[in-house]
Amino acid sequence: MINIVVEQILTELSLIQIETMDPYMRYRLASQDTVESFTDMLTNESTEKKTRGPTQMHKIWGNRDDVKIKITCNSFGQPHDENADKLSSFIGTIVRDGKNAPINYKNWHKVPAKYKYEMWKIVQEKFDIPLNAKTWTFRLFDHLSFEEQKKCKDKRVYSDQWEELIKYWAIDNAKRKSAKNKSSRAKKEYNHTTGRKSFAQLRALQKPDGASTPTRATMFKICYAKKKKSVISEKTKEAMV
Repeated sequence: MINIVVEQILTELSLIQIETMDPYMRYRLASQDTVESFTDMLTNESTEKKTRGPTQMHKIWGNRDDVKIKITCNSFGQPHDENADKLSSFIGTIVRDGKNAPINYKNWHKVPAKYKYEMWKIVQEKFDIPLNAKTWTFRLFDHLSFEEQKKCKDKRVYSDQWEELIKYWAIDNAKRKSAKNKSSRAKKEYNHTTGRKSFAQLRALQKPDGASTPTRATMFKICYAKKKKSVISEKTKEAMV
């Protein structure tokens, strides 16, 4: 059956189309996706104004030389080197796809282990990542899979998953939980200004070989002050005094 599915897809595509296809599209084709979902990805055109769109990480997906990107971690299993940003962005491309991280499960704990295993395996195929980073990676899967995909239905989200999730959002319990989360976010007094760099990366940058670990006070100033040394809010300024 799988071979028939792939043959059906191939009959709709010329050899040139396949050779020039985006690396991620080729991954989907090689993964023997369904005709409907794959065709939808190829033909889904938007009449809206084009924007930058989500990061695709084409070079990493298209890497065929078996050279993995090395990741080093701190004692907490948190990636903290110059490749940590690439890892986070790559994980984002994995979980934004309903094939890898179905969003019709109400929370990460309910996602079947087979999906978690496959996502971890994809990461290991592209990155030389220590096993002690697995917990950190799964936490990032948890955060991104629901926060990223729930924003809007796009061509990577399966229609049946999206419809089920919309139904879930409509029930009272989900509405109450959403209202509580919004209220908690509104009460947040401090917002970091680190951009894409994680706290672990910034901590590593402040700790050259042989130097002592930066204090919590030092890290607070680094993570919550603007680049020009001004602070982002009066509350932050008070905390730094």
